[in-house]
Amino acid sequence: MRIIFYVFITFIGAFHLNGQQIEKLFGAHSNGSQQVFSSLNLSNLNYTSLSVLNLGSNSSFGETTFDTYNNRYFVKKGSTIYILNAISGTITDSLNNVGLFYNMEFDQVSNTLIGLSVSGGSFVSKTYDLNTKIGNIKTTLIGVDSIVIGESTFNQAHRRYFTLTNLGLTAIDSNGVLNDVLCSSPLLFGMEYNPLSNKISYLQWNLGNFDFISIEANVCNIEFLATYTTLTTAARGESTFDKQQGIYYNKTNLGIVKILVQSGQMLSVLPIQINFSGIEYNSVSATANIYSQHLKQEISVYPNPSGANFNFSYLENDSYLEIIDIKGRQIFSTNLNGPKFVLDMTNKNPGMYFYKILNSKGILQTGKLILNK
Repeated sequence: MRIIFYVFITFIGAFHLNGQQIEKLFGAHSNGSQQVFSSLNLSNLNYTSLSVLNLGSNSSFGETTFDTYNNRYFVKKGSTIYILNAISGTITDSLNNVGLFYNMEFDQVSNTLIGLSVSGGSFVSKTYDLNTKIGNIKTTLIGVDSIVIGESTFNQAHRRYFTLTNLGLTAIDSNGVLNDVLCSSPLLFGMEYNPLSNKISYLQWNLGNFDFISIEANVCNIEFLATYTTLTTAARGESTFDKQQGIYYNKTNLGIVKILVQSGQMLSVLPIQINFSGIEYNSVSATANIYSQHLKQEISVYPNPSGANFNFSYLENDSYLEIIDIKGRQIFSTNLNGPKFVLDMTNKNPGMYFYKILNSKGILQTGKLILNK
């Protein structure tokens, strides 16, 4: 089976604390011969250098994805996936020898990276378990003999993975099985799934300019929202999405364009620092920091899994608890004013939930809750 990679010569839930949120794009910019992990504050357009990265000599920053719940930034360089703390900028872990693994997306439910790989001359769907660091080939993708590197997105609620192959805009289910081809879209750039509308948005090359397109995630129902006559190049894999406000970002010849997905209106163009790439959106508390690293006692959550109640111990006074479901919706929040708290989940559906505990100094702890009934 032939394996061809398309080459083009063109260049993720917000938590609230006291109502103060800072919206940022994370990525890396060049500083001489070095690459610097940095963030762009979207309110004042200031760049902040977080850490200097020694990730090899590749000029491209590689493929990226983001864990919004734990502020983790993933970047693939060569055959290694590096995991960075997006607050401190430090590399906290890595997956080595991942080889031909492309178009990775983060799955919060299973704490895995999902993507495409090559095995025995064929393309396969593959996952990497971030707990065990073990890769698992799910299934061979029949009919796929070429892919567009950098073009993928993920529906977290239904755990449906979308990518661009020789077949077109290809959908893969949670078992890794190719179950749909939505459209033939070879000139698609920057695909992003919108959970608010169950649609996929992207830029499409059209006779020297770009159209902004929206299609339903189940059928090839194309909606042309806007044409941008001054936009002439867009970057593969250089898009990201603010699902809370429905804002799409893509790196283009103009800069980083900021587009309202509902109408296709281009809201603004953000300046790009030299070679700023690997962009990923996240909004964080204005006071978020690495305070949790300095806690004298880790917060204890037990039993977990549980059939009804979860006990939180070693809590600090004046902290705050938020519970989020797998669709990114806040289902419960409360102030914590003592060393212990009992969370009653009797009336909630079984499954996986996420918690975040904060105080005025920042994020204290995040984690998962497994509700079994």
